[in-house]
Amino acid sequence: MADVLDVNVSFVGKQANEVIIQPIMEAHAIETFFDTRPDITYKEQLALNTTLRRIIRKYTGCGFSADGDVINVFEKYLEVCKLKVNLEQCAQNIGTSFFVDLMKKGTDIDDLTDTEIQDFIVARVMESLTLDVPELTWFGDTDSEDEFLSSCDGIWKRIFEAIAEYSGQRLYVFGASLGDCEALDAMRALYSNAPAELDAQPEGNKQILLTRELYDNYLNCREDACCGDKSWDMLEQGKRQLYFRGIPVYKMTEWTEAINFHGLDFPHRIMYTLKGNLVVGTDAVSSDNSLKFWYDEKDEMNYIKLKMKWGTQMIYEGLTVVGY
Repeated sequence: MADVLDVNVSFVGKQANEVIIQPIMEAHAIETFFDTRPDITYKEQLALNTTLRRIIRKYTGCGFSADGDVINVFEKYLEVCKLKVNLEQCAQNIGTSFFVDLMKKGTDIDDLTDTEIQDFIVARVMESLTLDVPELTWFGDTDSEDEFLSSCDGIWKRIFEAIAEYSGQRLYVFGASLGDCEALDAMRALYSNAPAELDAQPEGNKQILLTRELYDNYLNCREDACCGDKSWDMLEQGKRQLYFRGIPVYKMTEWTEAINFHGLDFPHRIMYTLKGNLVVGTDAVSSDNSLKFWYDEKDEMNYIKLKMKWGTQMIYEGLTVVGY
């Protein structure tokens, strides 16, 4: 197991939520694209109802003839997985670094607890979690042979499973290489052929997500056709946002990085979705959530143990369409 600098800290339950869960939930990669449920102890039943439409009939005289039920409920579950992080740190491996002046002296030199290294360590562990958890949220696959990805099922796994039953969810197929303005062609295809329930949603509540090369392809297309760098829409505080027909377009560099790192299929991916349709859940106050750092004098080793719960779900297939 790889070393990581350690501190003597123990957080359980509510404290663990404040230190571990809350920063992840508030991270841009989660908050921007997902509806978050912080109170899932094991699984939550999502009772979903179909749209009630076209119920009017011609009146032909006395009598009563029913045309079906008002409520037609189907079920899905948001289930959380138990996740862990186990790390260790040998103090001798950092003895030649700039941290040496922050270490204890004498016989306690191998004990990294209660040192000024603590703040650095907490920040480093949390930085890793705010990168790893979103990646697992998108690309987790319990059928994968990859130890990291197999921890829990993510959104793309659920999309691929849904497409096997609902083929209309995949609305564009990419070749091995991208053509000029192909990202624009893909967005037009998803927009024009999206199910009515997605098309009817306010544009500002929807999102288009593109892998890095697709995003750059779209940006180049707009710059060449129109206005150079003026193709951006300005937001508050100097921030810029790219749009397609009033729908915000996001560059998912982290998708591209994960696809390349894990050697996944379909390097070019696009998603057109309603934000609230993608859900992540955790049990924010569970005593199962914990973050512990301790030193074992016998082993002369510092240990880190973290436990948490996390899960994903896509609510309605018709509110998320893709191309790949």
